Amino acid sequence: MKALIKLHAKENFKGSSFLIFGILGSIITLIIIFQVKFSIEGVAATSDYAVFGMQWKLLSMIASLGAISLSMNTMAFHRRGTRKELLWLHGLEPEKQYFALILGNLLVSIAMAFVLSIPMMIQILVKGLDFPWYSIVFSFIAYGITVCTACVFYSLWTFILSPAVSALLGMVFIVMGTVRTTFLLLLGNKGGLFGKLGKYLIHILPPLDELSQITRDLFTGGAVDLPVVFRILLYLWLLLGMVYFVIKWVVQYEK
Repeated sequence: MKALIKLHAKENFKGSSFLIFGILGSIITLIIIFQVKFSIEGVAATSDYAVFGMQWKLLSMIASLGAISLSMNTMAFHRRGTRKELLWLHGLEPEKQYFALILGNLLVSIAMAFVLSIPMMIQILVKGLDFPWYSIVFSFIAYGITVCTACVFYSLWTFILSPAVSALLGMVFIVMGTVRTTFLLLLGNKGGLFGKLGKYLIHILPPLDELSQITRDLFTGGAVDLPVVFRILLYLWLLLGMVYFVIKWVVQYEK
């Protein structure tokens, strides 16, 4: 299983995608540095909270979409190819193969997210912020969890839908997940059956908005909303459980 994880990660590391994401990270940093004046939550854009808050939000969304692009077709190619049968003959069960591929996608996605954030790290070092080092470390951990959530969420759909449909829906759901709180507020103000049903359905989206907010709060040393943290942990637990049972069902179906 470890060998398959390493092989899958090595195959993805060879591509030029990481250079592209490094360039994207540089573009985002330059845009934020030379941005026009605006305000976020009543705070001037020249403040560290506004500048880096906007950067974290953009990085989280692009890294989540990047995780989908790097994970795209992984499961479909593996299920259609001969590698699965060969690995099965050598004692690696299909269930473990799928888990290994998901873990490989997670490693590649985290590495991509790190490359994407390198320009911002350089900006932090050059600017010399007063934030404590541990807040920066915790914010990067939350950033990594955001990308992993998007990757696992997309992996779930790859077992259910075709590659093209799962990729399209995955990207749509990721973008919607980055503004999930806004959708909840809008649906909360709308009564009737549509409003109530919409509030339940919107919780299917990955909580990327809340995760990016936690990332920003950790970075700036702000207070983190613990009920939100518990809701995210519950979502991740349910998401991992769904992936586990779907893989079990797929393996039984393929037999």
